[in-house]
Amino acid sequence: MQGISCFPSYRSHIELSALDRIATLVLLTVRARRAKYGRDDEPDAAGRPSRSGEQSADVATSGNLYIIAPAIRRCEGAGKVFRTQMNNGRLEAFSDGVLAIIITIMVFDIKAPELTSWEALKSVWPVFLSFVLSFIHVGIYWNNHHHMMKLSTRVNGSILWANMHLLFWLTLVPFTTSWLGRSNFAAIPTQLYGVSLGMCGVAYWILQTVIIRSQGTNSLLARAIGNDLKGRSSIVGYVLGVLVSPYDSRISMVIYAALAAMWLIPDPRIERFVEEC
Repeated sequence: MQGISCFPSYRSHIELSALDRIATLVLLTVRARRAKYGRDDEPDAAGRPSRSGEQSADVATSGNLYIIAPAIRRCEGAGKVFRTQMNNGRLEAFSDGVLAIIITIMVFDIKAPELTSWEALKSVWPVFLSFVLSFIHVGIYWNNHHHMMKLSTRVNGSILWANMHLLFWLTLVPFTTSWLGRSNFAAIPTQLYGVSLGMCGVAYWILQTVIIRSQGTNSLLARAIGNDLKGRSSIVGYVLGVLVSPYDSRISMVIYAALAAMWLIPDPRIERFVEEC
């Protein structure tokens, strides 16, 4: 038996469960009888008007159907669609939680030295420096992600998966950060660190592109981003750092630090549009 759904499209509407469909049938039946016989009265077996229409309306809140009464409030009338768009609140909350966990995991990798002298801290400084650099990068992504979501008017499946793709690469940053610090900035760990940061940049660009395509080229986000020269140049910078690291990892680290410093400078584009909203 083919079910009846008030929401035909998965992308922008909520699919009703089997119990919701039953409640919908009850609602349609009650309203069809009311439309034929009047709001409250319909004929009984002897042809006399009665109040059974009102009693029928109470069916949805009695017995086993009580648990599906909320479905009735989600549908309006026969053949009428009650459209509900997904908002980005849960996406932001989930992303914020993941980013907080990423930072927490990174700080756990800094182990206190057993000795109590200043000299003992020298063994920790590579790990601490790599943590600081990664902390700044993750903070930049959190800041930009927050502002981008403020200019997003809708969320669909493509945006959700693009956001998960970004979070995937960000969750690899603690691993590459740990290896970078423990290896004292050796060539291959520095190269892998640049790859992870570069893929975060690519994933962020993909998420941004998916949102703009969903909202349209005249959306606030599209106008705020413009040609995104800053974002594209960052990806080029990460690629350059990865290519240079086998020859001199110090140059790569300078490039990664310069890219972080570039994004630390407040970007007036999105800030201006957020204030207008």
